[in-house]
Amino acid sequence: MGDLIVGPFFIQWTDSKLFGMPYFHRFNLDFVLPTGEYSQNSSVNVGSNIYTFNPYYAFTLFPTDRLEVSARLHYLWCSETAIPSSGWAPGTHSPVRPFTPLRRIL
Repeated sequence: MGDLIVGPFFIQWTDSKLFGMPYFHRFNLDFVLPTGEYSQNSSVNVGSNIYTFNPYYAFTLFPTDRLEVSARLHYLWCSETAIPSSGWAPGTHSPVRPFTPLRRIL
């Protein structure tokens, strides 16, 4: 079994209007508890070995009958761990470039 996710607070509003348009929104507080198995020597773990707090606000707005606009706004806080996975040890990986400079392609 992996880490346990607990959502003790969830509130959702329906049948709301924003600028005269149907508007649905919700707020949720999620906590992730490190209950899953974790080994520093394993490259794959079912547990994260950290506590996580992840509140979010989500909404959907219907400007027309055939169009919707949705978004979810997150905040993620993670605790520190004293025993990181061996794959994250200094010198075990190198940074990856997000793109190749044009001068190297030509």
